[in-house]
Amino acid sequence: MKMMRKEYRWIRELLSAALLLFVLGLPGAALGDYGYTSVSLIPMAEDFTFLVDIDERDEPLIETDYPFEKAGADAMTVVYRNWRSEEAAALTYHYPAGNVTCTFYDALFVSDRDVCRQIRNKSITPQGRVYIHTENENEQNDWFLVYSLDEGQFVEYTEKTFSQGFNGMGEYGLRRSIFYEDGTISSMYMDKRTPAGDLVLEYDAWGDIIYGTVYHFDPEWDTFDLNLSTGLFGNRSITELGFEEADMEIPTLASLESVPEIAEPVAEAPAEEPVTAEEPDTGHFRILGGLTVGLAIGVTGYYLFRIKKEKAEG
Repeated sequence: MKMMRKEYRWIRELLSAALLLFVLGLPGAALGDYGYTSVSLIPMAEDFTFLVDIDERDEPLIETDYPFEKAGADAMTVVYRNWRSEEAAALTYHYPAGNVTCTFYDALFVSDRDVCRQIRNKSITPQGRVYIHTENENEQNDWFLVYSLDEGQFVEYTEKTFSQGFNGMGEYGLRRSIFYEDGTISSMYMDKRTPAGDLVLEYDAWGDIIYGTVYHFDPEWDTFDLNLSTGLFGNRSITELGFEEADMEIPTLASLESVPEIAEPVAEAPAEEPVTAEEPDTGHFRILGGLTVGLAIGVTGYYLFRIKKEKAEG
């Protein structure tokens, strides 16, 4: 009897390990299916050089070789940060006009409204991030990249289909942000704005919701936080708050819903083999999972045969 219990214990442990390996071997969730898995897949994430200087008129001069036309971008915003201020000042370079404007200004940090002199006198130093984005005043979808000067890499890609009165998109729509660590997708943020309220969700690297809340405006203003255990927002279902169950799913990036216009066709590419951005190969994970489960079944059968044989001999 002790031998049989020992054999069964080995079988349970083997099956548990096989199941774990199979689950881990499956293609990872869903973030890769709904967005750019890595920075290398973002068509707009072009290498560029960047410099802020002061010209002879004491005005800021941004010099960059970022390919605005190829990427479909029309502006580059440089945000300066300081330990006393989240955003001390921001300069926006407009393409193709080539002019630079101060789009943000913190009087608590910048005592002189002449931001140009502050930069010249090194009162402000570039220690934050470089935003590369389109303003899209006449388009249906905004996007922007965030490049961290500190980290020397792109750390965020965001699209949104609403605005706060800056263009004709309207105030309702979606904001989708993908965050990266060392060039690989790490998490995602979604903000859906409707007349009734806003639905905000955050997903981890595997596509699971880690945070959620609803800001309700109609009939009265209130906040409902998501209980991850029950799936309810303040003891209310998502449908009771004016949304649909489908709104909880990770939204597809607008740039992936159709073929991006900025994609450059490959010359003489066979029609039956369209060239697309390659996603990381997950086929070997499927094979590994299948082999693991197959091995587990085979070994389990062997142990069952041994148990049956020992019982017959006993």
